[in-house]
Amino acid sequence: MNLSPETKIGNTGLQRTFDEFLLSNGESKLVFHVDASGGPMFGVDVKYVEPANPLYPVKVMTTIDKEIQEKAEKLVDERGIKKGGLVLIDIEKSEIVAMVSRPALNIKDPNGEGAVNMMLTQKTPGSVFKTVTAAAAIDYEAASPTRTFNCNLTIDGKTDKQRELGVLNFENSFAQSCNRTFAELSQEIAEKDPDFLDKYAKMLGLVGETGWQGDVYHTEVTQLHHEQTGKVWHDDDLKKDPKMIAKTAIGQQDVQTTPLAIANMMATIARGGKKEQVKAVSKVEFNNSTTVVDFPNKSIGGATLSPYTTMKMQHLLRKVVTEEKGTGASLRDLPVEVAGKSGTAQTNIEKGELNKWFAGYFPYKDPQYALVTVSFETKENSSSMTPLFQIL
Repeated sequence: MNLSPETKIGNTGLQRTFDEFLLSNGESKLVFHVDASGGPMFGVDVKYVEPANPLYPVKVMTTIDKEIQEKAEKLVDERGIKKGGLVLIDIEKSEIVAMVSRPALNIKDPNGEGAVNMMLTQKTPGSVFKTVTAAAAIDYEAASPTRTFNCNLTIDGKTDKQRELGVLNFENSFAQSCNRTFAELSQEIAEKDPDFLDKYAKMLGLVGETGWQGDVYHTEVTQLHHEQTGKVWHDDDLKKDPKMIAKTAIGQQDVQTTPLAIANMMATIARGGKKEQVKAVSKVEFNNSTTVVDFPNKSIGGATLSPYTTMKMQHLLRKVVTEEKGTGASLRDLPVEVAGKSGTAQTNIEKGELNKWFAGYFPYKDPQYALVTVSFETKENSSSMTPLFQIL
């Protein structure tokens, strides 16, 4: 294909990924009469000449719902989220219905901070990551119904003066997000299997790429350009340190993952443990509406949660909302039943900066959507992310 030096090509996002499809096969021209000096002769017919190939230009059909997307952008801005956003996934189709990233792209500064899609950028998840630790605790039979934990203590056994939750069992510890419980459980499991947090993070899709990728006409296509892959440990030697294990189990220390991956973790649990790649584009069509390529649902490889563990995780996520003191209790009276998990991660102690999350799915009994809302590098007194589930 011959392109002129003035041809605009995609630099980021879907425009970059689908440039080879989108670039026109041939030139479009306006043909008009000119006078002796070369100026246009107005009043004389002007003809539009299309490329020789009537199949072009092609159309890239995104999965975004325009109405929901516009509403989501408005709500994120109304909540005052300066850095963060939300991701909404259709669970059955494994498609992005809406994705909002702030700060927004500034057309005058296309390579500035707004050019980075925060929903594809790895960040510290905080207690949302307890979903991973809880799944492992169920499989390793470390959390019997009769076992209790002293949730008046911090992860290192000191009195927690900020959050004294009392003595709780495993389910209530998850609902109220007790750090001490998950510190104890993780340290016990790590003695049997030092790699368990890596394994379960992979089972739930938090490590590795989440977006759709595959071979299209012998070309490797990755739909979500610049998606980061997440990690659990920066240094494997830390797996031997009980303090580091405890911090990692509650989503601190070196844990990093993207909001998209967190949303897909919730979708995975909602659909019974089946991990699927997430699509932003459903198909590409020729100009005459015939299909160039379809993007089918694709599984994410590797081990998955057992049906029993998945069922237990669904119950735990619902209890976060139904439990009177659960961190998602404000969602109890919604007309749609929600299951989910909150998270608050310390990112800069000196500046008092936090990442605030709420991730979940709905309706609980017949899951259709997974949603993540997050505000990065915010303050303790800033708005919670949970209310976005009430109004989206």
